[in-house]
Amino acid sequence: MHTAPHQQISSTQDLLRAAAEFRQWVETTAPGATVFLCGGLALSLYGNPRQTQDADLAIDLSRTRRANGRAFDTNALKQIAGESPFFSVGPKVYWILNANTPSQKLIQVDFVDAQLFWHPFSSTQMIGGIPGLPVPVMNLPTLLVGKMKSALERSQTDRVERITKVANDVNDFLFALGKCTQQRLILTTLHIQHLGASEQAAFEVMKAFFQLKASLQQPRWSETTFASNYQSQWVQLITRSQLPELFSTACNY
Repeated sequence: MHTAPHQQISSTQDLLRAAAEFRQWVETTAPGATVFLCGGLALSLYGNPRQTQDADLAIDLSRTRRANGRAFDTNALKQIAGESPFFSVGPKVYWILNANTPSQKLIQVDFVDAQLFWHPFSSTQMIGGIPGLPVPVMNLPTLLVGKMKSALERSQTDRVERITKVANDVNDFLFALGKCTQQRLILTTLHIQHLGASEQAAFEVMKAFFQLKASLQQPRWSETTFASNYQSQWVQLITRSQLPELFSTACNY
């Protein structure tokens, strides 16, 4: 289904319901798939005050198989979604809540292939943390390193839009860092490998992220309340995780 949807305000409940229905559709369409929440919606469920208007999801498709014997990929899912009455597909993909009723609402769903976005990927080490939800949620340490990379990879041509998104990523990181401190969570080798293939490469990504954070001086992109002692929280996280001491110095740049 192809339309030009109008912007609609969505509650967290709407987003979570759309994510749950989307998960059911994916697991029916591609048996063996694992769908989980990531990004802003996942962080909001952990208590992050920043509101989001779309549902970010990741899908592990490694155990799925199409008729040709190959695993599904996200492009194949988008093509199938384009022929489904549950979606509005154009440049962006929207799940239709309450389809064909007066309360119909379009919810943007952004989904990525977990095996491509996080490498290496392990569902046992990267998913979990909030029981009882209709969709599994990425854990806080994985969300933390994901926000470090996404801040550095923003490429919007509009400068204000790009800086705003980077600032959101930084504040999301600070929230996740504060939560990791409160819950005494740790980073694993997999998290470090997501940042870089070698110890030095991972350190350079960490350093670049903190340099980027330091460049955000404008009051309109002010930090969250979790930011005041972020340096000591970062050092504690690295120490608690028994990672190389070099990593703890990344926040000094």
